[in-house]
Amino acid sequence: MYTTADLSALFGVSQQAIRSRSDEFEEYLSRGAVPEPGQQRLYTDADCEVMITINELHNSGWTIPLIKAELANTKRARATLPKSIAKVLPKSEQLAEAEALALELQEKLKASRTENNVLREQLAEARAEIKALNREIGRMEAGKE
Repeated sequence: MYTTADLSALFGVSQQAIRSRSDEFEEYLSRGAVPEPGQQRLYTDADCEVMITINELHNSGWTIPLIKAELANTKRARATLPKSIAKVLPKSEQLAEAEALALELQEKLKASRTENNVLREQLAEARAEIKALNREIGRMEAGKE
């Protein structure tokens, strides 16, 4: 969950601008983003995606009716969360991302070890073949004399 301050920092606008946009586009946001008076606003990932779209369209000069039409057409914004959102990601999401990366790296390590073992076997076979060829060369040279 994200706070008004988180979104303010993310978009570089005032907290009042975030609150105003939330109120203006409340039908596209969760109840937590537009709570009862006196309660803290909490934005979900989906709310952040909507707010990203609102912010991008607003910055591009779109009017409120046009932004609402766009949101209505897409139901929910399909914007990609920018990398700067990582600063406000909950620790559990950061942990999940780290765990996924660790699993991916473990799989790569396992594949590398398997490839390494195959290469060691091939090297041993090549060395044995070289040794056998050297013996045969030695016998051939001994037969010439």
